[in-house]
Amino acid sequence: MKAGPNCFPGCLSLSGPSRVTGIVGGSLSVECRYREEFINNSKYWCKFPCVLLWKIVETRESEREVRRGHVSIRDRPASLTFTVTLESLREEDAGTYGCGIDVPFSINPTFQVEVSVIPGEPVMSALGLLTVPGTLTLRENLERRVSWDP
Repeated sequence: MKAGPNCFPGCLSLSGPSRVTGIVGGSLSVECRYREEFINNSKYWCKFPCVLLWKIVETRESEREVRRGHVSIRDRPASLTFTVTLESLREEDAGTYGCGIDVPFSINPTFQVEVSVIPGEPVMSALGLLTVPGTLTLRENLERRVSWDP
């Protein structure tokens, strides 16, 4: 794994998408992969710059989902991943975030993720013009996953 512009101290211990996009009112998920040596460490999601008090959500127990407001995190040690989900997206959710691993007495590995939120596309219904929230995740490497939650 080569260090890039989104790489901060320890980031080679983490990987994931550098950019994700969601639709206002919908949700998006970010999957962060980590090395096996961090399987028992706490995982977190933070707003950049990531400092101790700016953690948005953090999990300490494997296979446990922790929710804070409209953001949740779930560690999946069997696949060496943790997933952060932002629901009921708002335009103000756009910004720079980080997947992080808490490493006591050391610099925490973090991986920077740019979150974009775009307006929902209006659709025509029998009642008039409506905006239908959904889930849209676009990754910079052209991988796409689109699903709708009517």
